[in-house]
Amino acid sequence: MMGAMVCYVASTITGGWLADRWGRARSAATGNALSLVGCALALSTTDPDTAMLATWLVVGGAAMFFPGCAGLFSDAEAAAGAKPMALHVKLSGYNLGWSSGAFVGFGVALLIAARPLQVGYIVMTAAFLLAGSQMLRFWSLPPLPPAPVGDRSAHPAIPWLVVMYRLNVALGAGIGMSLIGMLDQVLREHVSGEAAVTVSRIVLSSYAASYLVMFVVLGRWSGWILRPWRMLVLQSGLIVGPLLLLWLATSQRHEPALLAIVGSLTGLGFGVAFTASLYYSLRSPDRASRAASLHEASVGCGNIVGPLIGSVAIWLCTAHLGADRLTGLAAGCCLMAALALVVQLLLIPRAVGAGAGRPYGA
Repeated sequence: MMGAMVCYVASTITGGWLADRWGRARSAATGNALSLVGCALALSTTDPDTAMLATWLVVGGAAMFFPGCAGLFSDAEAAAGAKPMALHVKLSGYNLGWSSGAFVGFGVALLIAARPLQVGYIVMTAAFLLAGSQMLRFWSLPPLPPAPVGDRSAHPAIPWLVVMYRLNVALGAGIGMSLIGMLDQVLREHVSGEAAVTVSRIVLSSYAASYLVMFVVLGRWSGWILRPWRMLVLQSGLIVGPLLLLWLATSQRHEPALLAIVGSLTGLGFGVAFTASLYYSLRSPDRASRAASLHEASVGCGNIVGPLIGSVAIWLCTAHLGADRLTGLAAGCCLMAALALVVQLLLIPRAVGAGAGRPYGA
């Protein structure tokens, strides 16, 4: 898993570099082709090492697909000569698209879990073929769109906002991946294994549903753009959620409804950080695909580092403080949440000083 995430980060950066030089659709299609090669290799082998290489190809190709696709959805209308839709509106649709696809993917995985592994690769092959076919009509678009205007134009506060929200989305992803990867395991100290899995699924479903809600809200309301203090309030769930988890853990309360609130608050906060990081990346005056790839790389780094922080926190709490593992996991999440808050408090004044707060099209 760790090797796949490292491959993901490296591939998404490569895809962003390629998309801004060769073309968004061409880069995305190349990533798709790599994933198809990985699927074909996986279907043709029983060797574990070859299967691992095939999986890395699938992950790496999907990572290369993202920045080209993100840059393409952002500027395809303008490149084709049409008036572009407001960026935050398009971004909401894009985020709802990938997150809905993730829901479908998890659902399909549950349906085919008892079937041979090859069935999963056949399903992925079909999905990659469908996604790749959508790139063909954009193949001839230029690598870079016309000069950005309006809500795609440069703004002096954007460099500060990009740095701030990339750090925040990495920390938010770290909290989310810690919950995804470890919650059911640490709950087994307090409830049966089957119940731990059920409660974990409730929490993670609440987490995912909440960032979907935030994607919708931020797509319908433009009042958050270049308003980082408002976003700090909206993102407060990323801090309150882990603090609530810590209180529940130390109070020995493991009710599913209360833990679901933890997931919901954390998901709302992550949805804010993710949207802002990608939005300001795509508002970069040039090389938007590269900027989007660095956003995605930040998410990938958070997915790698977050569980490591959670594991260290669990070890420290259990080995030296006499606490249980759930308290350790909550402490690790609180540490990442605190770092996200500190980053905002340090950088928001700089963004405001650079002009954040002006009308979003300025």
